[in-house]
Amino acid sequence: MALLLVRQRPRPDGELEFHVRLTGGGGVSEALVKDTRVGDTLRLGPASGTMTLDDDLTGDLLLVAGDTGWAPAKALLEELSSGRVGQHGVHLFLGARSFADLYDAETPASLARRRPWLRVVPVIEDVPGPGCWEAVADAVLRHADWSRHTAFVAGPPALVRATTAGLAAAGLPAGRVRHDPLPAARDLAALTAR
Repeated sequence: MALLLVRQRPRPDGELEFHVRLTGGGGVSEALVKDTRVGDTLRLGPASGTMTLDDDLTGDLLLVAGDTGWAPAKALLEELSSGRVGQHGVHLFLGARSFADLYDAETPASLARRRPWLRVVPVIEDVPGPGCWEAVADAVLRHADWSRHTAFVAGPPALVRATTAGLAAAGLPAGRVRHDPLPAARDLAALTAR
């Protein structure tokens, strides 16, 4: 299975934080987890996708994150906390297969205690394979009517696909659903076959 390596926005001192999970042998995940040391130089490419907060963004926000998809959701929450973007109510659904799979779990709880505009909903679904991510998407859709929100969805491709399809079926216009690019179906099959 492939690694999800997700960037966060740089901190004021220029430092970047990466969330890396080794989910199979070989490739980028193994190189970063096993072969990278303090002081090594990493060359990064430009970000792609639509997981950004625009200055003209209006209305409340829905964030759905699973696995290392928490990294871009955390970056968005940090940016909202800085006050650079207008005021928004935010619902964060943080999905995982088990409590053990939730990492950095204190951060969303801490943010919710300090930010009255943030509601955090953990969704733990002990379902094997991609069914876990479909169950998370179902929980999001059962929770409320999101048709007037802007949604940001990050995590495994199965989570992003299930959530974006569900939100579209529930009436949220595609232009108000943002996510990182998804691999093509044939590329996804090759990644999960490893």
